[in-house]
Amino acid sequence: MGDAPILNPRETDVVIPILGATGAGKSSFVNRLLESIGHLERAEVGENLTSCTDRLGVYTVELSGGVRVIVLDTPGFDDGIESDMKILKDVVGWLRKVYGRNSASALGGVIYVHDISQDRLSGSSSRTNMHIQMLNKECGLSLDKVTFVTSKWSQGLPDEVLEGREEELIRMYWNKMVRPEGARLRRLRVGAEAPCALEVVKSIVQDVKAERARRAERAAPHTKVFVGLRKKVSTIFSDASTIMHRPSQKAPPATEPDVRVIITTVGVLGVGGETTTVDEGIQKKLEKLEKRLFKRVLELLARV
Repeated sequence: MGDAPILNPRETDVVIPILGATGAGKSSFVNRLLESIGHLERAEVGENLTSCTDRLGVYTVELSGGVRVIVLDTPGFDDGIESDMKILKDVVGWLRKVYGRNSASALGGVIYVHDISQDRLSGSSSRTNMHIQMLNKECGLSLDKVTFVTSKWSQGLPDEVLEGREEELIRMYWNKMVRPEGARLRRLRVGAEAPCALEVVKSIVQDVKAERARRAERAAPHTKVFVGLRKKVSTIFSDASTIMHRPSQKAPPATEPDVRVIITTVGVLGVGGETTTVDEGIQKKLEKLEKRLFKRVLELLARV
């Protein structure tokens, strides 16, 4: 398998791998998505049971709001567990190569495409849960970030037959995954494949935006604490440096309150008229930092 293209990462990127068996319609899903936004690039689509995708295909989709979606078209499953794991490892490896330690947050979700026209369930369908567990272990993928998409509803079969197969899929393989707080199930509707593909991707992006907003809100108080702490630390060492370089003046006494000012606002920090409580773990770390800083300032002043 050749190397997938590498791009310059953005903090706001949302990466979505497209997974599924050979011939399920992964590349077709990518093309319908590209078509929906007027993108001229197309993924190669195979016409037989042999996968024409032999490496990760990387496609960039710019959505409104400044969000860039990176769609990964992957080779098909069904050559066995070892082959499945190789494909998943390639996905994880690409994420880490491009996004480094931010690969887990860059992974917005996974779209798992299944050909509903097949009357026999592929071997990879029975291994879906194993695939998701592997991505959960390596990238923190949770079930609510998985979307199952059933494709090829336009193969001349009655809807009730295809709906029966969909129910069988859920009952036999996806019953522990497709639920209100877990994975979602979508259909690539006949005659509306392009808008359906775009709708699936937009839904994932909206969830990612909401999750990132919640994460930023939770981190904001601690970020403000450390920004304030850094300013106090900088001021103290700047003052100590000034004293050291003015030997003609008598050094003022090194009082603990001069350093303790770093910590006085840490337990409860006033920000914009509000108070923000710092959690116990951070409080302990800051108390250790206080002791080290006080000792260091005393050492600096002793050299005057």
